[in-house]
Amino acid sequence: MNLVSIFRRHDPHHAGLESNLLELGLNTRKLESGPRRALRQERTRLLNDGRVEPSLLAVRLFVWYVAESKMFDPRVLVRPGAIGLSISTMRRWAARDPVIAATVEIEISSIKLFLYQIFETLDAPDTVIAAAQERLLDS
Repeated sequence: MNLVSIFRRHDPHHAGLESNLLELGLNTRKLESGPRRALRQERTRLLNDGRVEPSLLAVRLFVWYVAESKMFDPRVLVRPGAIGLSISTMRRWAARDPVIAATVEIEISSIKLFLYQIFETLDAPDTVIAAAQERLLDS
């Protein structure tokens, strides 16, 4: 898929960032201008902190946008359940690159905590919420 980059400055080391974010379930082309600008700023901040592996940069940006930015909009996800499926993708990437494995597990914990907290706000029977939270913690 040919994507138009939302990032102004082209960096060959991170040329696949947009496709990595899409594989995680985040369609950056659907972002409104504010969240798009914030995502670019977060990317710049991370890169200024030091060299970041491309897949780890995508994981960090995905987790930042979904769980930390307070700008999350589920309409920019590529499919329902994309957040949960992103965990599998992150683990697959970590299995291919053991250097990032520990960091990826920390990021997965952030996603799980975010989802766990969302479950608490659902209008559903307590037993359903507890079962969903338990399955999440076991994943």
